[in-house]
Amino acid sequence: MKKEERLINKFKRLLRRLGMPRWLHKYGPKKYELKHHLLALVLKQECKQGYRRITRMLRSLGIKCACSSGLWYAMNRIPLSLWQKVLAATASKSCYILAIDGTGMSRSLASPYYYWRIDKPYPVEIPLKLSIVVDTKNKENFSSQAESCKGS
Repeated sequence: MKKEERLINKFKRLLRRLGMPRWLHKYGPKKYELKHHLLALVLKQECKQGYRRITRMLRSLGIKCACSSGLWYAMNRIPLSLWQKVLAATASKSCYILAIDGTGMSRSLASPYYYWRIDKPYPVEIPLKLSIVVDTKNKENFSSQAESCKGS
């Protein structure tokens, strides 16, 4: 239990150092603070678990946590600037030699009936482009970005 307490205290210090607001929004009920939402969402990403499983795990540890749908809505409400502050504060170090690799993937096509229902020409093919940045010294994956490419 001491490890979990240390992790939570470390996370609280990080949020204080970044100057994050106490609440996610100024309206509505003030039941969960921003630190509760961010802790659950960061653990969800780190443990690669779903919203329901993370909610169940945190509540079993005695940590105040919103329900799974509340976490999902909080994830959509948190602005990108707050996530960038958290990422900048938790990035271990800067690196100088990076490798970037991109690849394209094709998607499976839907049925002709589906295209008829949505009044689209058949077939519509929008490939997916995936880009990955890797540190060549430590072999750490920094970011992956998937985006739709129209016409390429």
